[in-house]
Amino acid sequence: MGKRVLFILLLTWTTVFAWAGDTIRLQLRDGVADKELQEVLFFENIFVEQVDFSGSGLRGKSYAVTLDEFKEGRLVASSVLFDGTEDDIFRVKNDGASLRFFFKIAGQKLKVSLHGSFFSSKTKYFGLDADTDSYTVKDFFGRSEEMQVGLHERRALFAVITPTRHVDGTASYCEVVQSGVRPEQLGDYFHIPHYFLVSIEFR
Repeated sequence: MGKRVLFILLLTWTTVFAWAGDTIRLQLRDGVADKELQEVLFFENIFVEQVDFSGSGLRGKSYAVTLDEFKEGRLVASSVLFDGTEDDIFRVKNDGASLRFFFKIAGQKLKVSLHGSFFSSKTKYFGLDADTDSYTVKDFFGRSEEMQVGLHERRALFAVITPTRHVDGTASYCEVVQSGVRPEQLGDYFHIPHYFLVSIEFR
């Protein structure tokens, strides 16, 4: 094997390992295991989702979770749901961690809280413009129910949306989040007047 070929292979391996070390795997899990309880919660417009983090680059990192509100295709407000960079106690101690997301849609309000292994975030409330029952929570994980996220990469995990409506009177939520359209452009593309995005960033 020539020196040039060997150098290229070593450079490639180094790049791959460096990328893997800076990449965190996110997996979506059912926040509630009991199927009957899931049905009751769904009926009450309560959604519980769990996201598991893993990766060799996770140890010692922190993460922040934000909620962005969009109206008529424009970002109108941003809120921090949890910021683990504020204190070293929130740094991930090993190669795995989990975070549970609690959403409740009722009384023209969106209620959101996050629960980690040893903490709970402050519960926050956001006003809704449309009928409460027209909103739901959908994820951006797709059929694989997992995604790869790089450090300092802000990634949308969930959308709290109303459906896109077709001229024949039918409506769809899944079509929106599985479309491949950038999350911040969903309002314009699907003519959704009001929605929220919940995103995470590892640092």
